[in-house]
Amino acid sequence: MSEPRIITNANGPVSALAGAYAYYRVALTLTAPMLGTVSADPEVYRQYVLGPALAKLQSAQDWRVQADADELEDELKTLPPLLDEEGEQVRVRSTFHRNADNEPCIYGYLVMANLQEACQVLRMGDTKGPDGKPLGLESKKLTTYQKSIRTNLFVLAPQRLITLNAAGAEWPIPADPAAPPYDAKNLPIMVRPLRANTPQGPRVAIAASDFVPAGTTLNFHISLLNTGKVTEAMLIEWLDYGAQHGLGQWRAAQWGTYYFELEPVDRAAVADLIRARVSRIPFTMRL
Repeated sequence: MSEPRIITNANGPVSALAGAYAYYRVALTLTAPMLGTVSADPEVYRQYVLGPALAKLQSAQDWRVQADADELEDELKTLPPLLDEEGEQVRVRSTFHRNADNEPCIYGYLVMANLQEACQVLRMGDTKGPDGKPLGLESKKLTTYQKSIRTNLFVLAPQRLITLNAAGAEWPIPADPAAPPYDAKNLPIMVRPLRANTPQGPRVAIAASDFVPAGTTLNFHISLLNTGKVTEAMLIEWLDYGAQHGLGQWRAAQWGTYYFELEPVDRAAVADLIRARVSRIPFTMRL
């Protein structure tokens, strides 16, 4: 009796799809500070982020419910502690996820959402050049743009986390001379008013957010499935728009703006990231 053959994609695609992807190295360098993206209070995060997400999966009777529930719980573990070294509760604010080295991070899906938002805006009307003629943007060719981006473009990053590397950035100076200097483990806080018109009349609230300074870099990779739906030209348009509109909170005030670098790379450059991406639920078939 012959030994069974085992086919697995634990190390990446093993079908003809292996040659169907284009890979890119992406570097975003902030030209304005970027505000924190997630509540620092784990109970708020559990109630308003994890709860609705799990309810949506369970109502759809999705087979991925348990796997995605585990991922959502993993996100909870990346929140910074609510107590400082003296055991005092720190100020509740919006902040960043943290990696194993306690460095601020964002999840790759935030970049995906940013690209989808850029595509949505660029599809509106007829964007015109200085001569008044339509520019003929590639983004207008996408009809079901959210599904097309979601199923053809993938952000690759270790543990799905994109580290905010502020090593070359210039940190602000604390107002209190006795306070410790700001760095990746001790982020400065931005306090601002939030105004809203409600059925009960105008309302004003105070929001506080950790932030990372201009000069911070985000490095990750993107894989693009060559179906012709989403193209490199579209990706460049979205990054171009994002450089004006920003990333993170308070984009209307041009926080989180950046310039980008996009470099095509071969599959070997992202092999470890691909392996990590499929290792959660790899496909295995015994013949």
